[in-house]
Amino acid sequence: MKTNLQFKGGRTYLHSTDFYDWLMGDVCEGDEWVTKLVFKKIINHQCEIVWEKTEDQSSGFFELWNRQADSIKRGWLVETREAAVKRYDYDEDSLVSVAEIDEEGQSIHMNRQCSASTIEVIVALTKKLHNTLFPLSSGKWLVGQLEFLGPLPISYKTVGVNVDRIIKGKFSVCSITIDGDTVGSIRFIVGDPDDRH
Repeated sequence: MKTNLQFKGGRTYLHSTDFYDWLMGDVCEGDEWVTKLVFKKIINHQCEIVWEKTEDQSSGFFELWNRQADSIKRGWLVETREAAVKRYDYDEDSLVSVAEIDEEGQSIHMNRQCSASTIEVIVALTKKLHNTLFPLSSGKWLVGQLEFLGPLPISYKTVGVNVDRIIKGKFSVCSITIDGDTVGSIRFIVGDPDDRH
């Protein structure tokens, strides 16, 4: 199975949120949901899923939890030579324009449902929080890892992100809450989207 993703907005790499939504919509079957999604590098081309371990060749991996079978299966994202040729408009800043940041508590929350997917809101909130608290002179804050305790809800009242750890201003671990309940964590890392290696 191969992705058919488009570039998001002005980006030159494929976005974590599109991988998550693609996995949930096209790869998960029955009672499966994405419990972990890890990126080892910036991905510029379409990826093929490999179900056998290919650690050295992969650009990342994911884990799907099957509630009925009470089991986890892991797949690897192997980047192909097939380029992403299309893009779509995406205004990330407007998604979270009404979000409120607590700089002392190192957290952000938004009390508004919007048309974007829940994962898009989570990543946009995390990015806004990091760019406010930990601005960079070079590079960009990027998603390194997502972990979830269950499928993300489609509707909600409040989404929040809290920085649990920041390491040398280059790596963070944050908890995610939806309507007051912890639903997972997100890790951000500083990278250079223009670095193709």
